[in-house]
Amino acid sequence: MPTIIDLTTELGPNVSLVPGHPPVTYEMIHTHEEHHRTNAVLSFSIHVGTHIDPPFHFVKDGWTIDQVPLERLMGKAHVLRLKDKIQPGEPVTIQHFLDQGLTQDKLKDCFVIFYSGWSEKSFGNDDYYRMGHYIETSLAQWLVEAGIKAVALDHPPDEPSVNDSFNGTEAPVHRTLLGNNVCIIENITNLSAINGDVVDFYAIPIKIENGCGGPARVFVIE
Repeated sequence: MPTIIDLTTELGPNVSLVPGHPPVTYEMIHTHEEHHRTNAVLSFSIHVGTHIDPPFHFVKDGWTIDQVPLERLMGKAHVLRLKDKIQPGEPVTIQHFLDQGLTQDKLKDCFVIFYSGWSEKSFGNDDYYRMGHYIETSLAQWLVEAGIKAVALDHPPDEPSVNDSFNGTEAPVHRTLLGNNVCIIENITNLSAINGDVVDFYAIPIKIENGCGGPARVFVIE
């Protein structure tokens, strides 16, 4: 039987918050004791927890989350295993791919799952966005040229130093990938449960009208 592996973080008060974003709140408005049922109000930034960045996040006329074709969010994925091979604050480079035999021709129409171990170590802590691994800009361009569908990450995409800056020129990795319709699937976890190097990958976002992001359930089948 196939094994389904959930890569989604729980959306709650213990998620790592993007610097400057509000906390997650979950408020009961109906309870079993008083109303014999439950209902609640959930408030959170679209870009916390496991979510998908569509092009519109950084591209004014780019796809919003409800416009991203679902076929761009499911398919074959290669697992790039970097745990214990890279230090916090270091970039992921083209050479890391070549060292694992992942050439551009193998990546066409596929996903890349980045397994650095950073989410396991630091998600929920203040240093998650300030000290983590990141994608080198030249690698982002290389992945675009390879024709990948999307990237899925257990660490922030851009260099930590840009995460507190919103002056319009930051985040070159976001701009390179999203500017070429390569979605970014952020804050995945549980990657140690994946045994294979190639798996079937699914990232299913909430269909938010004109959304600049989409909370998602992300999983693989192997």
